[in-house]
Amino acid sequence: MADTSTLLSRQLNERINSVDIMRGLTILLMVFVNDLADFAPVKDVPQWLRHMESGVDGFTFVDLIMPVFMFILGISVPLALGKRLARNEPLTKIAGHVLFRVISLIIMGLMDVNRFSGSLGRPYGDMLNWPHGLWKFLAWTFIFIVWLDIPLKSKLAINGNKIARIVGLVGLVWLAVVFRTKSGGFFYTGWWGTLGQLGWAYLFASVTWLIFCNNRMGIIGVFVLMHSAYLGMGNGLFHENWLVDLIGKSALGTYSANAVAGLYIGTLLREKSTHMEKIRRALGLAFFVGIAALFLRPVGGLHSPSTSWSLCATSCASVLWILLYWSTDLRGWTKGFVHIRTIGTNCLLIYQLSRYCIFIYWLSGLTFYDSLGENTTTGITRALVYTLFLGAITVILTKKRVLLRV
Repeated sequence: MADTSTLLSRQLNERINSVDIMRGLTILLMVFVNDLADFAPVKDVPQWLRHMESGVDGFTFVDLIMPVFMFILGISVPLALGKRLARNEPLTKIAGHVLFRVISLIIMGLMDVNRFSGSLGRPYGDMLNWPHGLWKFLAWTFIFIVWLDIPLKSKLAINGNKIARIVGLVGLVWLAVVFRTKSGGFFYTGWWGTLGQLGWAYLFASVTWLIFCNNRMGIIGVFVLMHSAYLGMGNGLFHENWLVDLIGKSALGTYSANAVAGLYIGTLLREKSTHMEKIRRALGLAFFVGIAALFLRPVGGLHSPSTSWSLCATSCASVLWILLYWSTDLRGWTKGFVHIRTIGTNCLLIYQLSRYCIFIYWLSGLTFYDSLGENTTTGITRALVYTLFLGAITVILTKKRVLLRV
């Protein structure tokens, strides 16, 4: 039997370099900017390292991280589901797989957004009469118990892991039921959070691809329809519709449209065409979507989650993928991207670890991490070191076949 490192190497060789590297780079940037602004904010961070301020007609690279990640998710759909269809898996089984992933991401997203206590001071992760961060720590512990995939050999260990997963699910339900904020609020379901938005985007992208497969005209049609629907909803279409209110306009429109656009690239990677033909068609997507963003800027502006902003993100993501595809898959320049590529295959783990470590820090009662954010330069350095540390941990765990799967 091959050892775990050999198995990992074999699986990596079956993957597409540009997709994993692009995903790894994006998640590292996401962890970095989140540390600057989220749980222990750094003071006076330059605007270009933050989301654009409300009311300003424009965006920073930080505003592009989420839609670019959606785009990569879309690229992966034809590659992953295509393999399942090639194995002649029943459509019902594939649908069950998609639904499981969607529900898993939505659950994680909801556990993440329920962190506002409504009290003064440090508002994150507090629950009524509980130590600061305990609810969040327990939530993430249960998340790891349920979705962390650890190599197990003995039947006893495998059965024990199944029981632990059931306990973890029960624990998550219990945490949602008992959740109370200091202001008397209950478990919040009015927004899906980053991972929840990804869950909805994955659902719409998967359904789109299962219907149209490699028919790129159909995919572009859904892409245009989503943007049109978002513009319509912004002007009163489906006003007070319960489904639109439940899912959200951006999840039905601009955010998920980025994932559907990624399907276009995914179909290029599946077809038997030359490298330059794939690049030429991807450049065409980037060009025409960029032109559309320019024309639509007067409608809603250039800020998140407007149509023009989403189209700009799609154009930028396409260009980034082209550069990585040309340099890594075509030219073979992968040496400097080895660890980033590995992180890209296990990106959910580093994202959740970035939260989990902070919750442990809160429970410890220490304050040094907050203090490092008092100075801008020190705080930025702190975020960079933290990101590199989590990246190293993720690489080590991935090589040990410890994966966070949904």
